[in-house]
Amino acid sequence: MVERGRDVSSVLEQYAKFVKPAFDGFVLPSKKYANVIIPRGGENHVAIDLIVQHLQVSMILQNISQCKCNSVNISD
Repeated sequence: MVERGRDVSSVLEQYAKFVKPAFDGFVLPSKKYANVIIPRGGENHVAIDLIVQHLQVSMILQNISQCKCNSVNISD
């Protein structure tokens, strides 16, 4: 509020007129299609770290399964 020179009433008015209706119209309906919902969003570092770890493991396993290893015979 200080950085933008706004008062509480203008912030609440903007929230009521624009932010809440946009959330209700676009974000909330799409929630039913989500596989994962992270409470507190970007502030939930534990959940984000778990998701990143899961993605990294999934990518490693996918790369391993796509690897076509050829056997090499070494004869003397």
